[in-house]
Amino acid sequence: MGFLKKVSQHPLYKQWPFSVMMGLLLVLVLIVGLLIWKVASFEPQPLMQESSVSIHAVTPSNVDVIPSIEHQAVEILMDDAPLLMDKYTEPVKKVEKSVDEEVLPVTARASGMALIIDDMGYDVHALERLLALSIPLTISILPNGTHAVRVANMTHQAGQMVMLHLPMEPMGEHYRNRMDNSFLRVGMDEATVRQMMLADLAHIPYIEGINNHMGSRLTSMIEPMTWVMQVCREKKLFFVDSKTSSKSLAAMVAKQYGLSWGSRSIFLDDSVKLDMLEKSWRKIERCVQRQQHCIVIAHPHRQSLDFLESKLSVLQDWPMLPLRSMLHQAQYKK
Repeated sequence: MGFLKKVSQHPLYKQWPFSVMMGLLLVLVLIVGLLIWKVASFEPQPLMQESSVSIHAVTPSNVDVIPSIEHQAVEILMDDAPLLMDKYTEPVKKVEKSVDEEVLPVTARASGMALIIDDMGYDVHALERLLALSIPLTISILPNGTHAVRVANMTHQAGQMVMLHLPMEPMGEHYRNRMDNSFLRVGMDEATVRQMMLADLAHIPYIEGINNHMGSRLTSMIEPMTWVMQVCREKKLFFVDSKTSSKSLAAMVAKQYGLSWGSRSIFLDDSVKLDMLEKSWRKIERCVQRQQHCIVIAHPHRQSLDFLESKLSVLQDWPMLPLRSMLHQAQYKK
């Protein structure tokens, strides 16, 4: 304080240059003091972990992350919906490939949507609802269905296509436990496979083609698929691979045997929850908009029928086409 008093009494104090210089000196002192305080109080902060940066960089907050091992485990068990009878109320949830991941036919004659209804032969009322939609349909009938023959007759009389929904051995134990004596199984010889197929074809009238019910295990084996396609060729039947496994060889063998053939693009009702049905329908819309050949498989669940009725009642000029227009053409060899 004494220093400041002396300065204030100095004869130059009242001259403005002196005042400016003193002011600048005070500012400089304050700045140096602040810098010294900042350095003394600084503590280094730890760096953000690299793994956290990677996660936030590639994973938006609105995307669900599913471990790849879970996809692999589900894909192995993926099979057709369980046999539909009154005691089954909830379908088994499966994983399907998206339209983008599916290998869609590229030599078919028309683009649009063809609808196959699997697991038919038990519920006549479901068939009546489906026929009332007045759209091209293919009704795929299980050989052991209680009303298999009646369903085939009704379908044919309505001008719709009848197909045999041929049961084949699946991969997962859960599905294998559901097999009955109508299933083609691993270990059967050619004569047995042929005999069972001919019996099914003789039992159900008006059959024009075959697709597999379940079959994730059998369709991945070349020999039994060869026997199946031999019968199809003999009876001039087409074959549609239900694609219950990514390892299925059924479509490839059908092509090699010169059959008319197709491959399932989308399962409509892996889950019968409304939001999941809507999700599947959006895939169908994208398939149709891209002018692809979209073979859709659904099942006669009440929720599926309600959904189809609600959708098709409001759609105008929706390209519903007969299944045959979606198939690769037969190339029978002499």
